[in-house]
Amino acid sequence: MEMDDAPRIPGFADLYREHARAVYRFALALAGDGALAEDLTAEAILRMWQAGERVRLATVRAYLLAIVRNLYPHELRVGLAAPRRL
Repeated sequence: MEMDDAPRIPGFADLYREHARAVYRFALALAGDGALAEDLTAEAILRMWQAGERVRLATVRAYLLAIVRNLYPHELRVGLAAPRRL
């Protein structure tokens, strides 16, 4: 097997490009605030990257969405986000 035939492990920029838009849309729907959605997206991607090998490539998006889902209530508790009014 030549080195060029080895499976390519995506880098941070690759993962960001592939998942950031979907994660942002989810965060925006959850929070209703663009700036907070950007913060939640950035934090989720950073945490996923720091988790490293514990995250399987097949479940990266689900992992990111779960992070956002868990971060948002925390943001509400510490007062960084206003509750969304419907």
